[in-house]
Amino acid sequence: MAEPARTEIEIGCWVAAAPDRADRRLVAVEISPPSAVADTVRPPIDLVLAIDRSSSMVGTRIAAAVEAARQICLRLGQRDRLAVVAFDGLAQVVRWPGAVTPETAAEIVLELTELGVGYGTNISAAWKKAVETIARGGIPGASKTVLLMTDGLPSRGLREHEELAALARSGVAQGIVTSAVGIGDRFDEKLLARMAVAGGGSFRFAEHDEDTIAVADEEVEGLTGLVAEDAVLHLGFARVVSQFEVLHELKCRPDGDGVAVDVGRVFAGRPRQVLIQVTVTGDARHLGAIGLSCMGSDGESREVDPVRILVPAPGQESGDLERVGAAFVPLTVARWQQKIWDCGRDPSFRRVAEVIALARKDLAGLAEDLRTSPEAAEAIARFEAGCNRIEEILRDVKASPEAKRRNTDVALKGMSEESSHTMVGVTSLGPHPPGGRRGWGKK
Repeated sequence: MAEPARTEIEIGCWVAAAPDRADRRLVAVEISPPSAVADTVRPPIDLVLAIDRSSSMVGTRIAAAVEAARQICLRLGQRDRLAVVAFDGLAQVVRWPGAVTPETAAEIVLELTELGVGYGTNISAAWKKAVETIARGGIPGASKTVLLMTDGLPSRGLREHEELAALARSGVAQGIVTSAVGIGDRFDEKLLARMAVAGGGSFRFAEHDEDTIAVADEEVEGLTGLVAEDAVLHLGFARVVSQFEVLHELKCRPDGDGVAVDVGRVFAGRPRQVLIQVTVTGDARHLGAIGLSCMGSDGESREVDPVRILVPAPGQESGDLERVGAAFVPLTVARWQQKIWDCGRDPSFRRVAEVIALARKDLAGLAEDLRTSPEAAEAIARFEAGCNRIEEILRDVKASPEAKRRNTDVALKGMSEESSHTMVGVTSLGPHPPGGRRGWGKK
């Protein structure tokens, strides 16, 4: 007889020696949600689509964004609220928050089509208008999200990365998550990734116009599977731990005698990981304890019983090493991806091949047990595919410098999407299996 499906979040913890120093341990924590959540249990969704209508969106690009909006309407339920903001150099509300009915999709398509395209790209104005829209028409207790869809660089309003990231961060304080979809090959992926990370959301890349529909649909599919908001890990360490560092890019703050790590949203079927490095001053099997608190999808506060951080006994290290590798290897890959991204901005590409070679050597030198988990193996395989793609582009003697630049930019944007998710501990980018639409190694 099959076991009944889990309905609650669980946490697991594994410990292994760090590869670089004998006095350090890696502690991998996995937040494991149930595989599905009932639609009647999840909170209603307050979603604002902020759609770029600048001149570069003309033609198939704006048509794909409009179709994405239509598909989102069809996925949401009548308990949810949807609003639409369109922006160029300015931002305007196309539709104020309202219930999603069978007529909503057709109405939004007509309103956006009649609006046409304009000039300039003002991302800050779009974000502020979207937040204002949620504040005026939102539902108490709803899951609030701004989904920004753009193909360009900010030319009006705030333009600096940190200024725009600070905006998204201020939304989190209001209970509003910011996610972003970058369309085509001309937008600033580092900007959108920073806004999404600061805003507690996700950054996704639509390489082709038609991909806009798929990535927007994936974002909303995730929202309908929301298990918990405001998930927080509570870490308390034993006296033998002299130092600790959270290696994923998550906000940490003091919590009594320990530290709280803000994880944010947890979605059905998508585990979250937090990797911690600790320095140990003596022999001890017990390094501390880890608990979890969150706001459940039913609006009730939840606490998961703490688990102890235990160093595995002799003969049991291999199993822990594999599970630690499931977090450590993808995170190592993401950091190499970011280094390649930085080198790829150099028009000469001289450093790219050198960094790829260093990355491959580093990954090959990891302990075998670290690389045996499915998560680690997939991360390495996708990394190899991405490196092969970039090398193939650079070896193409028939391609013009402009074509090489464009194709490399596309590869780097896919890499930025993947690494931005990994850096905050998301183990799955969405419901699509490897080899599908996404992944910076895909041709």
